[in-house]
Amino acid sequence: MNFDGNSAFCFSKLEKVLAQNIINGIENVKTKNEEHFRVHSKGMGIFCKRKEGIQPSSLVVEYFGEIYPPWLWYEKQDVLKQGQNRGTLSKELPDFYNITYERHPDDPTGYDILMVDPILYGNHSSRLSHSCSPNCQTIIKVKQDSKQYSIGMFTSKRIHYGEELCFNYCSVTESEKEYEAASCLCGTVNCTGRFLQLASERKQMQIMHKHHNFIDRNYVLFKAIKEW
Repeated sequence: MNFDGNSAFCFSKLEKVLAQNIINGIENVKTKNEEHFRVHSKGMGIFCKRKEGIQPSSLVVEYFGEIYPPWLWYEKQDVLKQGQNRGTLSKELPDFYNITYERHPDDPTGYDILMVDPILYGNHSSRLSHSCSPNCQTIIKVKQDSKQYSIGMFTSKRIHYGEELCFNYCSVTESEKEYEAASCLCGTVNCTGRFLQLASERKQMQIMHKHHNFIDRNYVLFKAIKEW
């Protein structure tokens, strides 16, 4: 690049070709990039800033969010899918931060499975990155007197200064498209390559056939009808 002193900067032919190649590359990324889950690069997550680190079994933060019963949660998912099919919502694969917990059988309101969605009312607990070798885990705690539930993010091992806090998402999908798009970049030795597991995988189907087969599903259904 030269400056002639009178008019403006003068670029060589090679510099102009290079600039055009860069423009083409940016446009290609913006217009032809395949749909994918957002992947947070290392260095963009939550890191330990305590010089002394964090001891194992320490509470890091509680998990906040809106609570949904299963029927309402899946109704919400159906509405979103309908919006995608009509074209009013983007078909790009969404970010998800929801977590599932079980209500204890001894609870006065009975056993149940509930979903916690932190999208609107969450905190930084939902922003921890996934890792196939995590140093944190979620633990459900119940206050005996009030039956009040809380989900805590606890350390599962000692975390040193500057180390990233992460946990295993333990998420399952029935969509092969989501499964293929959910690439894991945790970089650990035992990385599975995906932060989502496919529901039809052999291990999970073996468990379903053994512990929740056709007879058992009907038994549970008829038992629920009788108790209703």
